[in-house]
Amino acid sequence: DLTPIHTLRRLIQTWCIFIASNGIERIPTPLPPIKKAQIVKLINDAKSPQLQMKCLIRLRSIASASEANKRCIEAAGAIEFLASIIKNNNTLSDEALSILYYLQLSKTSVKSLIHRNGEFIESLTRVLRHGHCESRAYAVLLLKSILEVVDPVQIMSLSFEFFTELVQVLRNQISYKASKSTLQLLINVCPWG
Repeated sequence: DLTPIHTLRRLIQTWCIFIASNGIERIPTPLPPIKKAQIVKLINDAKSPQLQMKCLIRLRSIASASEANKRCIEAAGAIEFLASIIKNNNTLSDEALSILYYLQLSKTSVKSLIHRNGEFIESLTRVLRHGHCESRAYAVLLLKSILEVVDPVQIMSLSFEFFTELVQVLRNQISYKASKSTLQLLINVCPWG
């Protein structure tokens, strides 16, 4: 692990300010890393309907700041919280989907999510049918990563509706990335029947 030398950073910043007239810009001070307790508090605050959207926006902001923040969010149990929002199919599903996508879940987290929430694939299928374009794209990208790690038994039990919605995504040409992921997903699941 690297240990920051704060005194040296302050000296460099002071030097940058001192010679700013020569076109040198001040080096920004890095933000302190997020703590697991902060994420847990944010998730608990989000259980209040009035604060949910604000907390989800804050969660996405934290996730986009760094890889360490993404892993901290994962460790704090936010994945199950986000999955429950998607499962309940409320107005916040779009935001929850985007956060789950940006987290770039590890294979272990994906397996854990499917194990704890067996209906999550059905929830994403519902998003494919009723969601907005961006949500549908996120759902396809999540499904692709999920179906790469699930057991073949779960792949063989996919519903006809699942395939119908994937074909509809291709017809609608939501985005290049969504179409490419849909085709890869179909290639991966078709050999399982």
